[in-house]
Amino acid sequence: MNSVRRIFRAMPGEDESVSHETIEDKFHAHAGLGDFLAGASLLLLILILIAWPGRRSIGATLALAALTFVQGILGGTGDSAPVAGAFHAINAFLILALSLFLTMRAWRGQLLIPPSQLRGSASPPPPAP
Repeated sequence: MNSVRRIFRAMPGEDESVSHETIEDKFHAHAGLGDFLAGASLLLLILILIAWPGRRSIGATLALAALTFVQGILGGTGDSAPVAGAFHAINAFLILALSLFLTMRAWRGQLLIPPSQLRGSASPPPPAP
């Protein structure tokens, strides 16, 4: 708990009391980043659905959008349900792992290419005369 206090600097010293407003003020940047990531994952999902590259890319992007949506719910209920707060952290690691998977596919040039073209099933160019 001390590390959380130091990270967000939301908790006062030993003699002072803490208010809900104090904690809320310190978590605005954290919540803002989460909202940005949820919007970005939704935009990525829309782009992937337009490109329609194949099941793996679409499924991973859909899962990423769903996890970021659930992340907001878990973060919001963490005050009243500590177990939800624990799942908030676990879900964050799942989001990170899925983001890394999609990033690696994009880095290799495999994110927006249909699976049929990845396997080399495209016909070779005709020979030059």
